[in-house]
Amino acid sequence: MFLLKLLLYLPFIPGGRLVRYSLAFLLVLTSGTAFSQQIPESETGDLVFINRVYFDGLTFFDESDLADEIQTRQNSWFISKSIKPGLFWYRVFDAVIPDSKISFIAYLKNYLKTNLGEAPSYYYEPALADDIAYLETYYKYFGYFRVQVDTLTKSTKDGKNISFTFHENQRAVIKSIVYEFSTEDNPELRKVISNDKLVAENQGYSVFDIRNERDRILTSILTLGYSFTTSDSISVIADTTGFPNVSLKYIISPSLQTITDTQSMYIYTNKSGVDTVIVDTLKSKGFQVFSTEMKELAPEILIRHVELTDGKIYSPLLRTNSIRNLTELGVFSSVNMSIDSVVFMPEVNRYRVFPNYQLRMSPKHEIRPEIRIDSKSDGSFGAGLIYSNKNIFHTAENLRISVGGSVQLPAKWTGSKTQYSEWNLNGGIDLNFPYFFGTRNRSQIGIKGQQASKVDNNAQYDLTILSTGLRIQWKHATYTRSFIDLIELNWVKADKAYFDKTGSKFIQDPYLNSVFRWTVQRSNTDIIEKNYGGIQEFTFEESGTLPKILSLNVDQSSEKRSANGKTGRLFGLDFYQYSKFYFDHRQYLSAGKKETVAFKLFAGYIFPYGVSTQTPTLNRFFGGGITSLRAWGPASLGPGSVIASNLTGYYDIKLESSVEYRKKWNDDWGYVLFADFGNLWNRAGSEGAFTLTNFWKEIAADYGVGLRYFLPIGPARIDFAWKAYDPAKPAGKRWVPNSYRLNDFSGYIKQMSFYIGIGHSF
Repeated sequence: MFLLKLLLYLPFIPGGRLVRYSLAFLLVLTSGTAFSQQIPESETGDLVFINRVYFDGLTFFDESDLADEIQTRQNSWFISKSIKPGLFWYRVFDAVIPDSKISFIAYLKNYLKTNLGEAPSYYYEPALADDIAYLETYYKYFGYFRVQVDTLTKSTKDGKNISFTFHENQRAVIKSIVYEFSTEDNPELRKVISNDKLVAENQGYSVFDIRNERDRILTSILTLGYSFTTSDSISVIADTTGFPNVSLKYIISPSLQTITDTQSMYIYTNKSGVDTVIVDTLKSKGFQVFSTEMKELAPEILIRHVELTDGKIYSPLLRTNSIRNLTELGVFSSVNMSIDSVVFMPEVNRYRVFPNYQLRMSPKHEIRPEIRIDSKSDGSFGAGLIYSNKNIFHTAENLRISVGGSVQLPAKWTGSKTQYSEWNLNGGIDLNFPYFFGTRNRSQIGIKGQQASKVDNNAQYDLTILSTGLRIQWKHATYTRSFIDLIELNWVKADKAYFDKTGSKFIQDPYLNSVFRWTVQRSNTDIIEKNYGGIQEFTFEESGTLPKILSLNVDQSSEKRSANGKTGRLFGLDFYQYSKFYFDHRQYLSAGKKETVAFKLFAGYIFPYGVSTQTPTLNRFFGGGITSLRAWGPASLGPGSVIASNLTGYYDIKLESSVEYRKKWNDDWGYVLFADFGNLWNRAGSEGAFTLTNFWKEIAADYGVGLRYFLPIGPARIDFAWKAYDPAKPAGKRWVPNSYRLNDFSGYIKQMSFYIGIGHSF
């Protein structure tokens, strides 16, 4: 019971809260086995605890692929099979919190045990027999028809050790594939089915691949308008008599093709009841539109977003796209579509279908609060209000007006080493149009403002930014879209002195940027979970072309240069000419049902041209903080290996990478192990400049661990980070762990940074 007593005495250990938390975390990692031995086997009655589960002879599968598929399993482990934090905490809460008839205490005990802990795994012989049969069947799904699974159990003082030994033998191989139609051959379908096959000759046999190929064939058939075809219309015969060679035959029985006829739409306002009178408002292009209020929503905008066309084929894909387009208009609380009737046309041997849409309007006006957490700041939290008019001009235009603010939390609350305080007020108005040369494209015009004030030991400023612009959202494909800022005007003014650490002003005078920006983004992941797929984003940004043209052809003043001579001037306002490129790649690899390995790679470059010899500070890159290198504060990294830098914290070149191992204990809790790498540099000719020969020696690195509590909007997280390699330190002292001993808690805590936030770090 020594470890339990030590855990209970943690609140009284000197050294501060973080020392106690770190000590508790280390106890969990080092004492899982020891605590599991605190409860003798006899206390569990006839139940036998499963201590270890081993898998031998695996060549096709990894152990993790099979461990989650069977009932006979050991408790979740961390780093080593002997360290079981879930089981450890289950037994801690079971021992510390007494059994009680008081409902709250009983609920609390059960909640902590089941959500922060993991119940012991026990041996059950019938379950082991079922697992053997299941594993052999599972192997046969992948063509190992002659697999054999043996087991060996061994009792130890810590519980039962179970070994699964696999004799996989030879795998079946697909040698021929034939596609047949049950009726007459259909050249149109055969051509489509022949493209993008998911199974191929000489490929290993897999029931899952065969099933996916059947689903691909079904999708191809449905896309061509054979809408009443189902998965039962495609049968598969696998001939295994020539093992290990297998012959596949797909027998396809498509339905008749379907054609779209008159489509009916019924539009109800959010106040409509069952007795509401509807009005025939439009008959056009094969549509008949009915609504409860003539002026509520223009029918033409609806017709434009429906992809089913009178006289053309009807397919589930076009139906799905039409429902999605109508939903994305943002004015409906529900969108439903059904088939009113089906008529057979013997003269062409096809069906005619009559689609019916039931559309219910959302409330036109909406006011909602929001909580803001600045992912680019260091513990900045705030709140705001957003007013929306979802249908201001009766063609699904969305007007949004937002106001809000945020404050920088004190460093002692966040663990940050940043000594500044900051507040920020902002607001904006934008108008979104649901159509721009296509139903998948959107356009937006808007204006926004920001007023910020920041004070620290070295700098103080009041910063005002006003922006307006026109943005186009262009959807290329299912996962790929572009965001094009055709023009964005930014007016920036520092009302007080805005100094860097050397006393030089960042912003000499107010300036105006005219920006063109094009971002191409491909995203095929769950935006909340981020546990598969990835996000790739490339951005090109150019500034200053329009002011330069106006300066040469309209502005007649002789003052064409800024006060410091480093950029241009138009009508008394500075402007910058620069180009900026950056690439952001994020990949999420599933490592099991509750495990994800995540990678991030970022590269960016900005440079001046034309009348400018420097880039504006606020448009450069910075490093450090909650979504960057977490052992450094925001804008505290770089440039290069400059020691005790007095520069701005914003630089022209950035390279950054991160890797995270994400593990869920259960549906509510999980942890993360991470490492971050990267740095920032100036361009050639400046202190801390990037060079090909030395940049790799100047890559900073950190490592850390984080705790996650999963919410519907994303995980609430706390991350602890330590510097591993700091290129800004003198040579010989850059490997930071060399400066303190791991058993020196004060040194360990002194080097630690931690952040609180919501959502994955990338």
